[in-house]
Amino acid sequence: MERSETPSIRRSYAIVFAQHMRMYCLVGLFGLTSIWAFQRYLRDSSRRNLVILSAANLLLVYSHYYGWLIIGLEFLYLLWKRRSAVLPFIGASLVVVALFSPWAWAAAQSLHAKGGLAENLGWVPRPDIRDLTWFYVELGGFTEFLRIGSRATLVIFVILYLKYRRRSEAGFHWLVVISLAPPLLTYLASQWLSQSIWGHRHLVFALWPFLIVLTDMIWNLRPLARSIAVAGIVVWAGFAAAAYSPEHQKIHWDRLTLAMLDEEPGIAARVPLYTVDPYLHYPIWFQLESLKSSRLTPLGPYLESRPDIGVLKAKAEKFAVNKVSSLDAAQGNYFWVGYVDSAWNGPQSPKQILEQRGCKTGHELTARDRFQSVRLFPVECIAASR
Repeated sequence: MERSETPSIRRSYAIVFAQHMRMYCLVGLFGLTSIWAFQRYLRDSSRRNLVILSAANLLLVYSHYYGWLIIGLEFLYLLWKRRSAVLPFIGASLVVVALFSPWAWAAAQSLHAKGGLAENLGWVPRPDIRDLTWFYVELGGFTEFLRIGSRATLVIFVILYLKYRRRSEAGFHWLVVISLAPPLLTYLASQWLSQSIWGHRHLVFALWPFLIVLTDMIWNLRPLARSIAVAGIVVWAGFAAAAYSPEHQKIHWDRLTLAMLDEEPGIAARVPLYTVDPYLHYPIWFQLESLKSSRLTPLGPYLESRPDIGVLKAKAEKFAVNKVSSLDAAQGNYFWVGYVDSAWNGPQSPKQILEQRGCKTGHELTARDRFQSVRLFPVECIAASR
């Protein structure tokens, strides 16, 4: 499912990842805070500004490991533009490293126990040049225009380069560097390292300084051109708000999980759920575990008015979610199967395969977003197992 980060799939970069209940919003928040604090430090290399920057950097690296990329670029930029401030910055960064070291030790112990980074980064594909260029297209906001997106982004970058050469403020130069350098450096590192570290979601912090630079460019246009650009942005913002709402962009895992529990009769003592997809088991497992532990908030407002929460919890406790690589692993007299249609490559559907095996398949539940459908259905194989 992570391979959806390719030029073949269109999406609104900022809105999509703002809807993830994960660390990406924090990366964007503390990344922008660090970038802002670094600008203050460029203007005035005072101890107070260095303390603010270091506090922002500490929060940043505890949000995501990519925070170290921002800190590294801040160090390189000081070497390039403000060498007199390098030594205090190094000293403050060593304090950040010391405060981060307990987590680094715990993470290293966990990686050793798991046998390496395969589970955490094994899904990350090695990017090609299309992935890199398309990231910049996404920054420019042209993902809905497949034919002109690359050209329009190139025009923006040419104008940006000309503006960059004419401007002398270190703050403006820093925003351009932190917007455009991280994707390129990550792309190059992924070509060199044995394990790719590429991922659009991890680079979400680059969006906000890029938008600030574009805003600055628009503000310095002539009045007529500025008015036309602002009118276009307002129209585009209205379209984005309507087209990229969570209702259209996200699969509602809470509704799907509750629909599965409603469909389940609850007679069997144990109900395996086999998901033939590398990532499908995560959200369904989370919803079921939330219900088992009576943490009902993640299941959304659809659960609040239901009088049968106890029955749903009893059914959830019978489910055991299993990630499998093929339907051959789906064994037993009774179980559920889940798969993602866009990731299923077989000539026959899972239903057809199981029915040819002599099993009886039940009503299929479906949840869709703009790009894919998730399908769940119960299976009885009592006759086939005799």
